[in-house]
Amino acid sequence: MYGLIALFDETTEQLIQDIWRELKERSISFYAYEVEDRKRSFLNSGALFFSPNVTKELFEFHANHHKEFESFNENPHSLYLP
Repeated sequence: MYGLIALFDETTEQLIQDIWRELKERSISFYAYEVEDRKRSFLNSGALFFSPNVTKELFEFHANHHKEFESFNENPHSLYLP
């Protein structure tokens, strides 16, 4: 299985933290505040999905990601296949 970590600029990071705070205030999700000593995420929370705007650059990034990992496509035990 593969993971991908996205690092954001300070403005975007603040927007994400504002969303986490609002989710907590509305008692929708406390997950972001339950994770200690690492960047918070909503993995395994089943709560949210942020749909990105698909730009040419994002599409190319996605395609390049699959190309870099294509050597694993023939692995019958792989947990990830594009």
